[in-house]
Amino acid sequence: MAHWKTRTGATVANDRNPDQGIEVRIRALEGNKSLYHEAWKSNSNTTTIIAEVDYEAGAGPQPIDGNLHTFRRHMLGSARAFGAAGNRFNRMYPEVNPLAPWQVCVACDLIDAYGNPIQNAVKKNWLTFDKYVYQCVFQGLPYETQITNDQIADGLFKERDRYTLWRRKTISREMEIPGGGFKIVDGPFAGQPIAKVGFRVSNEIEMQCTWYDVPVSRIPATMIAQCAGHVNSAAFTIDGKSWPIEAILFKGCEEERHVTATGDQVADLKLIFGIRDAPAGAGWNYFPDRTGGFHLVTADGLDTGTRMYRRADLEQIFIPEP
Repeated sequence: MAHWKTRTGATVANDRNPDQGIEVRIRALEGNKSLYHEAWKSNSNTTTIIAEVDYEAGAGPQPIDGNLHTFRRHMLGSARAFGAAGNRFNRMYPEVNPLAPWQVCVACDLIDAYGNPIQNAVKKNWLTFDKYVYQCVFQGLPYETQITNDQIADGLFKERDRYTLWRRKTISREMEIPGGGFKIVDGPFAGQPIAKVGFRVSNEIEMQCTWYDVPVSRIPATMIAQCAGHVNSAAFTIDGKSWPIEAILFKGCEEERHVTATGDQVADLKLIFGIRDAPAGAGWNYFPDRTGGFHLVTADGLDTGTRMYRRADLEQIFIPEP
C-alpha cells in the first residue's frame, strides 16, 4: 500500500518532523486516479485527495481518539493559547501540498469508516472502526499561514505577519472649513464671501484587517480598547506599506468566535484602520483653513498643545494578551 506521513511537506524544517507524523494511506498512489482531483481556475485552485487513517486509542483526556485527533490537527493546523510565550501564539500551520506548496489543507471530510465496528467503552460506547477515510481538500489562501512559532520567537517575523488578511477601501470625505472660505464668482456680489460653512473633499483609505483564529484567552483586548480612537505614535506598516506618525487612526475591532476542528476556542478579529496622509504629512490632526490649506490644530494653538487625536503604539494591538 502507498503510505505517506503528515508533517513531512517541509518548507521550514523545525515545524515538520516526519517521526512525529501520522501514517496515512493515499489511495490515489495505488493507481486509482479517480481518487485524486485538481481544479485550477483564474481566481482559485484546489487539490483533493482521499486519505485513510488507522483508528488508535489515544491516552489522556482528549476529546476525540488520539490518532484521528492528531491527524486532523496536522492536516488543518491549530491555534492554541497554552505552550505559547511572549509575543506569539502556539500555532501549527496546516499540511502543505508538496506539489503546490502555496496550497494548505482546509477541509477533512469523513466519507467512509470500516473494519471491526464496536461500541467503544473507552469512548462511552460510541461506535468506532479500524479504518477512517477522509476526503482532504488543499487550497491556496490569500494570507500567509506557513510562518512558524520559532521564526516569530527569533524575530524574523511578527505574529501579525501570519493569518492576517487586509482589505482596502478608498473613501471621499467632506471636511468642513471655516465660514467665508468660499466667494461668489460672478454677478453683482462677485468676490464676496458666503457665510455658510464650506468643505473640502479629502480622500481617506479604510483598511480592514481580519486576523484569523486568535486564541480567545489571549485576544489583546486591553490594548485594543486602549488604542481605539488613537493615532500611530511611530511609523506603522499596513499591508507592506509604512505610514508616517499620525497617518493611521485605529477605529476599533469586532470579533467573531468559533471552535476549530481540533477543539480550539478562537476568534476572527476584524480590525479597522483609517489612513489620512494627503497632502503628504497632513495626518489626522491636520485640518483645512479657509483657503483649503491643511494645518496642525491643537487646543492652544501651540505645537506642544493637546491634539484632537492622541497617539498610541498601535503595534500593541497585535501582541497577544499575557
